[in-house]
Amino acid sequence: DGRRMNPNLCRIELRPRSPLAVFDLTWRLLAKRGGSFVRLGLLLLLPVWLVSLPVGWWFDWHWGLALVVWAVASVLRIPFTLLAGRLMFADEVSVLALLRELLSRWMGMIGLVGLMVINAFAGVCTCGVSLVPTLLLWVWIPECVLLEQRPDSVRRGVWVAARRSQRLVGQGASAALAGAVGSLFLALWFAALAEACGSTCMGFLLQFGAPFGSPWNLQATPWILFGLLAAQPVIGAYRLLLYVDTRTRSEGWDLQVSLRALGLH
Repeated sequence: DGRRMNPNLCRIELRPRSPLAVFDLTWRLLAKRGGSFVRLGLLLLLPVWLVSLPVGWWFDWHWGLALVVWAVASVLRIPFTLLAGRLMFADEVSVLALLRELLSRWMGMIGLVGLMVINAFAGVCTCGVSLVPTLLLWVWIPECVLLEQRPDSVRRGVWVAARRSQRLVGQGASAALAGAVGSLFLALWFAALAEACGSTCMGFLLQFGAPFGSPWNLQATPWILFGLLAAQPVIGAYRLLLYVDTRTRSEGWDLQVSLRALGLH
């Protein structure tokens, strides 16, 4: 958050952007700082995917497994959101230090994790319908908890962040809608892309057929699960930058950062 970090180190030009421009900025951030995201992904996402393989085989790749993985992935998005926020002000971020920080704030994370699990299940089960209008008002809760609340004030919980999120949504509804719907779209896009690549390699190149089932039979293949997990760094960074754009538009955050850099505020 700009109140806690040195504004002279801000690596991103703070100015109003459209959701598509923010999406382009997201990929540029990932391209420049991808090493940190990859390291965090290997620590958090890869083990979950490996555990899902025997579980999926046991349950014959039941489609419900995709819902469970999506809920877990939504929780694992939290460190990537914080990482994207830190990388706005630093070239490198210690992944282990970031995880230790999150563990030290465990009390404030309990309510956030519970809300994100409910949000994930509701969004998938209703194909995103539940995101509008009710859950849309909560879209910025993770960013508000992670980047605005001080570690010593986590007892305030997600309800303070919920009121803050509602105010931000009222000031930038288009960005909120892009954050809510974009999260679901990116997850489905990554899942479809991973499934296409995985099934092509297994069925066409290796001639193994479809040993892990098929999405056409309502089965959650390992490739779909991998795609849902792999989407989380992109979703976390995209949402973070949309949140920053909302603050820039509604609160003049770019001007505040510039004034702090000049020592005038």
